Amino acid sequence: MQVSIDTIKRGWTKASGFLLLLVVGVLMWELFSAAVLFLWPRIRSEADINPMKYTDAMIERLYGGDVLKYRKVIEESWQRLPRYEPLVELAETPLRGTYVNVSPAGYRHVPEQEPLESPSSRRRVFVFGGSTTFGYGVPDDETIPAYLQQALRARGINDVALFNFGVGNYYSTQERIAFLRLLTDGRRPEIAIFIDGINEFNIVRFPDRSGSSDRIAFLVEHPFLGFISQTQTMQLLAKTAKRLQGDLSDQQTFNEQSLRKVVDRLAVNRAAIRGACTNLAIRCLFVQQPVPFYGFDDSKRAVPLSAAHRSMMGNLPERVGPGYRMMREDQRYAMDDVLWLADLQTSKNMYIDAYHYSPAMSAAIGEAIGSRLFGSK
Repeated sequence: MQVSIDTIKRGWTKASGFLLLLVVGVLMWELFSAAVLFLWPRIRSEADINPMKYTDAMIERLYGGDVLKYRKVIEESWQRLPRYEPLVELAETPLRGTYVNVSPAGYRHVPEQEPLESPSSRRRVFVFGGSTTFGYGVPDDETIPAYLQQALRARGINDVALFNFGVGNYYSTQERIAFLRLLTDGRRPEIAIFIDGINEFNIVRFPDRSGSSDRIAFLVEHPFLGFISQTQTMQLLAKTAKRLQGDLSDQQTFNEQSLRKVVDRLAVNRAAIRGACTNLAIRCLFVQQPVPFYGFDDSKRAVPLSAAHRSMMGNLPERVGPGYRMMREDQRYAMDDVLWLADLQTSKNMYIDAYHYSPAMSAAIGEAIGSRLFGSK
């Protein structure tokens, strides 16, 4: 049976037309998914969960004024995606913003920032921590490292250069690796400060795995599926499923043994850092950060957390409170190079969301660290 040329042409025309429609349809759906993902932070219903949906009145109560400034700070803080960084898995993306500035080397600017790459006669102070150290929700000059610099200046100590190496979601294992990477790269500080606490209890997996480990492993072990999973459509489907089902990563079973592992991990990481600092004549300070789930009266919040926000946090408060009490009774958390600030309080609003610090709280922590390092004013 012979097939005519015309029949083949007609078949090819139909097939090519179908393929063209398919490609256009996929591209249109990808664009739609990308738009939804971009707008996702703005369309979630619970305003107090998403700082970008705070009302002017909420910003006024949380910050004490200058609504337009802090709204811009909030946008620059939370509208960024992390970037990949070898060994530590993720880092802050470089940014030149109005109030949030991150260098290509990964540190956030403080006033009069000195470039890390330039030779300097000033003593360098490296500060490590998570998003509370980075300063999500506050401008460059109202982070803990910025206020620490201000505290040192007030004591007449002007020969120091501060570097804010805080990264969102970091906990002590990632900070230890990041610190050692800087040392092996020849970046040696005079003082190294590590501010930790809440992220130790956030995603707890043993042996150690960060919140990004599973995703990276999937991309390496299943490259084709990994490519598909990175499309805007699949990311939207995954985000929607997570929203409908709840964040299962936060529903881990916790008991005294689990808490003890967290307490031991932080202590061991600090011991490893302490050993490196001792061998290299670096002064180190470990700060046990204040958290709203230990010794804090929730009624003091300028804007109360809703039931939806508490649900989103899962059992994190039930982990942090008992975990901190366990740390308080552990002699490893009472060593000379440990600064216990878990009980620190201020008369002004302390938190701008569930646990990120207000400018007033950042100032109090910076002052307390400065006092510990160089005494009272």
